[in-house]
Amino acid sequence: WPVGALYRPMNNPAFNAHYIPAMRAIAEPIFPRGRSGFAAMLKFLRGGGMLALGFDQFVHDGTRLDFFGLPSRTVLTPAELTLRYDALLVPINGIRQPDGLSFSVEVGAPIAHTTPEEMMQALNADLERQIRARPGQWFWVHRRWKKRDR
Repeated sequence: WPVGALYRPMNNPAFNAHYIPAMRAIAEPIFPRGRSGFAAMLKFLRGGGMLALGFDQFVHDGTRLDFFGLPSRTVLTPAELTLRYDALLVPINGIRQPDGLSFSVEVGAPIAHTTPEEMMQALNADLERQIRARPGQWFWVHRRWKKRDR
């Protein structure tokens, strides 16, 4: 089954040339962040497509939800899309294998349809559980918490 993904093109064109094929190896079609990419992503979702959406980074206008006991600005978009299109919101985690190159995939139970805030809090809790279970697998490129938000 095709799984689409929203992505942000990298600023460095040389890196982006490697990034795009890597994204396409795990998701196809991919949708660049922005108005046209988001519109294409919604069309894909309305047509029954599955999406992989990240939520684990700081978002300036995000809702403050709990993550590791700290208020963490969290995007509500995955839950809002789930409710609007009557889709499933399923936590998925890639677990690096001992060879350091391959991954197994852990698929969680679908998140119950409640409010966007409650649904995203459930995803934050699931991610926190996964990190606590395998702290060596946790690597964040972006700062999740900003000083002014604590």
